[in-house]
Amino acid sequence: MPSSTSIRLIEPADAAPIAAHRVRDAEAFRPWEPAQPDDFFTPEGQAERIEGLLAGYRAGTVWPGVVLAGDEVIGQITVGGICRSRICAAAPSATGSPRSPRTGATPETPSGSPCG
Repeated sequence: MPSSTSIRLIEPADAAPIAAHRVRDAEAFRPWEPAQPDDFFTPEGQAERIEGLLAGYRAGTVWPGVVLAGDEVIGQITVGGICRSRICAAAPSATGSPRSPRTGATPETPSGSPCG
């Protein structure tokens, strides 16, 4: 039976699979991602990053999620720069395994606040 693909809110327990994804695919993402400290690629570094993303979620400025194939985390998506004003706006960014036929790397991540 083929697995389904879905997106859900990121959780602290996602730190280890995201760290493994970042280590495995670091070379593939190198052209598009800024240099990161070594701890970025560890479960502890990702746990700290996830806590920051969830703080932004609680503040209403980002929606951090993970992409799942069945129950397996295969990527991450974050809708950031959420601006709640007369005209709502946000800027999505995503990473996924370039080895997965269901997802691919996003070579350009929008930057800047849509609320400018």
